Amino acid sequence: MVKAVIFDLDGVLAKTDSFHYLSWKKICDTHAYLFDKVMNNELRGVSREECLKIILGYNNITLSDEDFKKVCDEENENYNHIVDDITEQDLFPGVVNLLKKLKGDGFPLAIGTISKHAKTTIEKLKIGKFFNTIVDGNMVKKAKPDPECFLLCAKNLGISPKDILVIEDADSGIIAANKGGFISVAFGNAKNNKEAKYIVDSIEEIDNIIKTENK
Repeated sequence: MVKAVIFDLDGVLAKTDSFHYLSWKKICDTHAYLFDKVMNNELRGVSREECLKIILGYNNITLSDEDFKKVCDEENENYNHIVDDITEQDLFPGVVNLLKKLKGDGFPLAIGTISKHAKTTIEKLKIGKFFNTIVDGNMVKKAKPDPECFLLCAKNLGISPKDILVIEDADSGIIAANKGGFISVAFGNAKNNKEAKYIVDSIEEIDNIIKTENK
C-alpha cells in the first residue's frame, strides 16, 4: 500500500535537468573535453564528482586531485549562475495540481535528490510548502545508485520503504529505489528502464498508480 511519495527533483518535478547539461557543456568546451547530450544521459542522478569522473573516463584523461577539485568548483560556480534563471515556469505540467491533490489526500511527500543546489531550486520553483522532508546532496555521503538518499527520506517520514513510491528520471535513481525496497516509478529519461515497477509518460499518472496499489 502506498502511504507516501518521494520525488526526485531535476527532470521529475522540474525541467531543470537541462540546466545541468548547459553547465557541464560550458566546462567541457572550456577544457576541450568531448561532451554531448548522449553522454549527458549518464550523468543523471549522480554527484558532481561522479559526473566529472564519467566525462574524464570518456576522454581518457586523468587529473590531479587539485585540478579535479578546481573543475568541480568551476561547474558549481557555473550552475550557481544558471540556477538564478529558474522560475515556476520550469515545473513540468501538472506538478502543482498533483502535489495539491496528494497533500489534500493526506499523503506525506518528500524530495530525494543528490543535487547540492536543491534548496535554491525549490525556493525558485515555490514548491517547498508541499513537502514534509527534503533530502539533498549536502545531507548524504553516497550518491545514487546507492539508496541512502531515499532511505533517509523514509526515515524522516517514519514510513517503511515498501509503502513509498519513488519517482525517478534516471536509471541510477531506479536502481537506488529498487535496492532500498521502494516502489519504483520511471519517468522521462528513465521510461525505458525495465527494472522499474511502473513507467509513466506524465507526472499526473502518479495518482492512478497510487489507486492501483491501494485497491
